[in-house]
Amino acid sequence: MPRKHIKSLILTLVLIMGLFASVRAVQLGYQQFIKAEEVSIPQNVRITNLSDNSASLSWITDKEITGFIVWGTAPGSLAQSQKSESKSRIHHFNLRSLKPSTLYYYKIGSGSKTYDNNGSPYIFTTAPIAPVPPTPDEVYGKVNGVIGPASGAVVYLTLKDQDGQGSNGSSTIISSLTSSSGSFATDLGNTRSADLSNYFSYSREEDYLEIEVEGADQGKARVILTTAQTQPLPRISLSETGTLVDLTLEAMTEEQKTSQETRTQSQGGFEELIQPVSEEEIQEAQEAAKPKINMPSGTTLKPGDLITGTASPGATLTLKIESTSPITDQIQVDNNGNWSYQIPSGLTSGSHIITIASAAGNDSQNFVLASAGAVTTTTPTQAPLPVTAFPLPTLVILISGGLLFFTSWLLIFI
Repeated sequence: MPRKHIKSLILTLVLIMGLFASVRAVQLGYQQFIKAEEVSIPQNVRITNLSDNSASLSWITDKEITGFIVWGTAPGSLAQSQKSESKSRIHHFNLRSLKPSTLYYYKIGSGSKTYDNNGSPYIFTTAPIAPVPPTPDEVYGKVNGVIGPASGAVVYLTLKDQDGQGSNGSSTIISSLTSSSGSFATDLGNTRSADLSNYFSYSREEDYLEIEVEGADQGKARVILTTAQTQPLPRISLSETGTLVDLTLEAMTEEQKTSQETRTQSQGGFEELIQPVSEEEIQEAQEAAKPKINMPSGTTLKPGDLITGTASPGATLTLKIESTSPITDQIQVDNNGNWSYQIPSGLTSGSHIITIASAAGNDSQNFVLASAGAVTTTTPTQAPLPVTAFPLPTLVILISGGLLFFTSWLLIFI
């Protein structure tokens, strides 16, 4: 066979193999992309902690993945955003600095995909400013996973009217995150009535509290108890099935107990799922929930610097800076129990006292505000929303005496 024909045959074979490899690479890339999106679909999406200036959004996914949320007051302008700091199966976002009685539009994101309501944003409405401030009712608890403390689990709490007095029906849902030790703290006084018009009025003795814990691969749980049994809350152990545990049996008549005990025992009983909390564990939860400022007294700062601290994950804190023109603000604690506050530019130089407070306690520190440029710090910037791309084949162009690479179809020239 002439050499020219052999060359042409080799060229044809290489071209066919290259095109096949390119098409197969594209197919595999799309398959991997689609597979990743399928297992990242948000599940059990909930809006909780609705108040006149804040709300929380939470969901879980089938795999550890980054999550994000975009929101705003107009469906075509979702200008605000939050993104998770790391990959997780449990996603919990706190939206703050919202306006009272305002309709908000939002979309949630998982991985690189955004989810909405069939092409339109989801919606929620914030509560109006209540005519009477809430009465604090801080409760503490601890959650154990299938193996060890349940870290980063979402605890949902709902008050239910049982004695026919105060607010009717059920309250809105409030939520909190467990710390690395499995402890959590939340203020039942912040629950709202179903119509959001006021804080939920309940008996501290005879109404019911429903607790649901979502720990993803750590397990889940559902517990119903009376409000008299919340001080302290019993330690909850998660299970794979989330067996319902009804502790209100103790508050029922013997006739009611008979029917309820049959149902509860048929679901496996609750001796292994609910245990008393020790005094040491209560103190540990209380201490972990107290807000703290990570700054020595007398620290010198400048406008734009960050003040950081810790508190109960997901909690809302009240911040106050005493000055000639006092500053009051709300701070949201992130899912890891950390918070930060940036010193505003309008604060005058000199000595100031900052106080951070919640129903669990407070902490105060003195600091000195110097003029701009006196102290050098670095303020972190927010990372952009995630974008994920699937792999594409590589374009290889062979030219006599040279070799070039691109990203596209495979072409060969001799």
